[in-house]
Amino acid sequence: MQIFPATSVWTYTTIPSVREIMTIRSTRIEAELLRRLDDGTWPDDPMILTGEATLRLDSIGFEVPLSAFYRTAGLA
Repeated sequence: MQIFPATSVWTYTTIPSVREIMTIRSTRIEAELLRRLDDGTWPDDPMILTGEATLRLDSIGFEVPLSAFYRTAGLA
């Protein structure tokens, strides 16, 4: 099951230096994260993060509650 809506997101998977790809929904508190596997391949499905989940981007050492992206969006 591939959830990423934009075909262009999958284009980024062809760039060898890209380790993680994230998209954030605008209508609900949800993000999709693809993280390159140890063998260099990509998983078939993105990791789905919702609600109070913590978003962690290992490639840049970034960690934040997903809800922080929505603090002014009026989504509950």
